[in-house]
Amino acid sequence: MISSTKPRTALLELVDVDAHDCSGEALWMKFVECLTKHQIPITNILGLASDNAAVMVGNNNSFWTRLLAVCPWAVKLSCICHTSALISKSACKALPTFVQAHLRSLLTYISASPKRTAELTDFEVCAGTFQSRETQVERRDILYRHGLATALYPESPCSLIKYAL
Repeated sequence: MISSTKPRTALLELVDVDAHDCSGEALWMKFVECLTKHQIPITNILGLASDNAAVMVGNNNSFWTRLLAVCPWAVKLSCICHTSALISKSACKALPTFVQAHLRSLLTYISASPKRTAELTDFEVCAGTFQSRETQVERRDILYRHGLATALYPESPCSLIKYAL
């Protein structure tokens, strides 16, 4: 049992779910089971942070609708990263294919050479846009999702670098 008078965010456990039934009801039942096991009243729940999957936050038969039935004061926080990725993906559909191909080849060209990657890092430091590095795969994903969308509305010569890296 967790006893505290202050609200807190905590990972209680990783719950195994049946991959054949990931409905809102099945997820809700696993959630209730977990809270019961840890002797936490369901009415102590203040909100839900989730991706935007319909099974989690949809208007019908979702985890969210079940939570609201028990905790009408609950707040829903959608994942801004997931939302941003969906918006970027949708915006990229409006780009001509040659723009997408060019940006992909630009990233491949830079990341294929340690020297070019180092020169890009020097440029970022000089431009004040340097941030800690993710893996090359994550950088490629970030550039593809955000770089293509920002290419539609560049704010400055460094906008692709600021947003993509």
